[in-house]
Amino acid sequence: MSGLEPAVEINCVTHEYPGGVCAVCGLSLRIERGETVVILGPNGSGKTTLLHHILGLLKPKEGVIRVLGYEMPEEAEKAREAMGVVLQDVDDQLIMPTVLEDVAFGLVARGVPRKEAERRAREVLRELGLEDLEDRPPQFLSGGQKRMVALAGAVVIDPELLILDEPTTGLDHLAAERFVEVLSGLKEDRPNLTVILTTFDVDVAATLADRVVLIRDGTVSVEGPPDEILTDPGLLREHGIKPPKHVELLHELGIDSPPLDVEEAVEMLRSMGLHG
Repeated sequence: MSGLEPAVEINCVTHEYPGGVCAVCGLSLRIERGETVVILGPNGSGKTTLLHHILGLLKPKEGVIRVLGYEMPEEAEKAREAMGVVLQDVDDQLIMPTVLEDVAFGLVARGVPRKEAERRAREVLRELGLEDLEDRPPQFLSGGQKRMVALAGAVVIDPELLILDEPTTGLDHLAAERFVEVLSGLKEDRPNLTVILTTFDVDVAATLADRVVLIRDGTVSVEGPPDEILTDPGLLREHGIKPPKHVELLHELGIDSPPLDVEEAVEMLRSMGLHG
């Protein structure tokens, strides 16, 4: 990846909504190609507004944004050709009569012949374990299935940049776990894929992130490796984020540098005689 310009470069971006509310305030962020960055912050911290700027849906009051080498929002149409997106409300992007047609839609819109688009869509559905859903109407799927179908539609175009806005919101534990597992597998198979994901779920961040970015009051407050950021309960609470339960427990037991990995934490507790 050396020598390549970053996937995303944001310099001193400010965005104000009507009434003078500053949703993004002088924010700067650089995301390298092939990197998975998880943006953590509570509701209202500016996460979704930041993504909308990366997508070119908003024009900043101040600052410069470059995505995949394109100036945003002026060249957004070109940049989006290489971007896959899973929205927070996936119902807004599942618009076709069947799952197969929906997953193939992005390819057809890019000029791929329908038969070829459907062939590639079937390949992705098989890859994600969704082949049994291809003839189902998307609107009648479960919440977890809808997010998986939206993910299939985002990756079928073989994007350079994948953007996911709070993708596990509203999912039960098993559905969220499955979504994260599938996304991890996709990243392993596509190491050059850049992923930007917003969430308030530390478990998602711990599993997926190369780097964690904490946002507060519309700007980057802290960023770093997950095993540094996510093992500091005080820092997370300051940013309105609930720390991992095992990290909190180990801190209460006087362990200042707890492991982020749960299995390592269990072994630590066993060595202390506190776990059966």
